[in-house]
Amino acid sequence: MLATLAPRGAEEVVGPVVACIDDEHWKVRAAAMHAVALIVERGSQLAVTALAARVQDEKHEPVRCGALRALSQVAERGEQSSVDAAETCLVDPDATTPVRCAAVVLLGRIAAKNDQQIRRKVEALQKDVECSVRCAAVRALTEMSEEGDDSILKTLADALDDEAEAVQCTALRALAQLALPGDERMVKLAADHLAADKPDQIKAVAARLQSMAAAVLSGVQSATSGRLEGASDKKGLA
Repeated sequence: MLATLAPRGAEEVVGPVVACIDDEHWKVRAAAMHAVALIVERGSQLAVTALAARVQDEKHEPVRCGALRALSQVAERGEQSSVDAAETCLVDPDATTPVRCAAVVLLGRIAAKNDQQIRRKVEALQKDVECSVRCAAVRALTEMSEEGDDSILKTLADALDDEAEAVQCTALRALAQLALPGDERMVKLAADHLAADKPDQIKAVAARLQSMAAAVLSGVQSATSGRLEGASDKKGLA
């Protein structure tokens, strides 16, 4: 209730809520994570420090996931303690799949976009045994990358060979988001998926990718044709 009533960043509320992150009862801690994500302004070092420490020490899955999700809402991109907390979860043998997924999502949202070391670690997760982790890795790479980045486009294209339909769909959506308008490679890639024996859901996503890229190409071709016709008319009048 407090999180829904208090204005974001209200100093008289933030302190007490952040203090609840370390409450002795795990359900209180879990509720505090949710509240922090709602009321704390991005960049609050008080909240980031408490959340990152809780990720490192927490044993209850709902609380640890909540702390990771809250960090994705309040930590600035490049904030190192949050990156360290996410990486800890990825190497923790006791971390559950939901925790690992939340950690990957956090890396995608806060790791510096030029951090090649983190990018390689996330790329490696595309070989993870858990489908949900592989999907999270694709989404994280999308958030970490700039539009038109050929190396990431190739990585995402490779993800289309994943055995899981969910990963293939996630990769197609990521390609549609990162490919530059009019990229003929995307048109061909989408066409190949439409022609192949693929599940309907994958074909639906591929059709959207093809339609978007082909529409841009069609517009470019039409504009070029119009300019050529205009130039021809002017030449004929000369």
